[in-house]
Amino acid sequence: TLSKGDFKKKSSAALEAFEAGVKQRQEAFKKELDDDRAYQLKIVEMRNEKRSQELGAKQEEELRQVREKGEEGRIALLLELEMMRHALLERQQRKTAELVREQVKRKREQRVAMAKETKELFEQHAAELKDLMLKQHADQEALTTGDALAAAKESHAAAVLELEAKQEARRAELDAAAAKEIQELVEQYERLASTIVKNQKEELDRADARVVGAGGTPPARKPTVLENGLDDEVPNAESTGEWP
Repeated sequence: TLSKGDFKKKSSAALEAFEAGVKQRQEAFKKELDDDRAYQLKIVEMRNEKRSQELGAKQEEELRQVREKGEEGRIALLLELEMMRHALLERQQRKTAELVREQVKRKREQRVAMAKETKELFEQHAAELKDLMLKQHADQEALTTGDALAAAKESHAAAVLELEAKQEARRAELDAAAAKEIQELVEQYERLASTIVKNQKEELDRADARVVGAGGTPPARKPTVLENGLDDEVPNAESTGEWP
């Protein structure tokens, strides 16, 4: 038979061990997100650098061709080259947009998976504590009768309610922390996307101006995924119905 003090000690120890496990999982998850974000940003940086080098090589080739052809056909050549630049920039923007959207989608899916795992751990912990309390209650029933038994039942019921309330409050707290963390990640990606859109739009505007200056008409643009917003077709935990 467990005394009230022993029961509280075991319950507290079990709860502390569980919370430590959850905290360790959250820290590991955050480190994975940080490492992955740094890796993806490095990839974007390397790709952009490669595109810049390609553009530099193309510009040197353009100057050589202009010198060879002379004044005749210069405008036609400039138009063709500006169209090529325009298409290259748009392809780069689309690929960057797809990368950012895929990253946000994957992080939200990881958030759902982590929340489900946290819920399962809470349920397992609650079940273990409940079994412990039921065992104590059974031992008390074997030793008490009448008023003493009724008092023990009331005490047990109150303890169960108190435990469930604490479990629910702790779960809500961890849930809010996970939601805040993933929201901060999404906001970082969205700020990155906004910067990419701004910089590439300015470059496309300059390319359009060069086309117009050479006597041509710039090609029509279509809004990219980044310009339309990141949330299109990106499921979140609430909409999937998988959030516990």
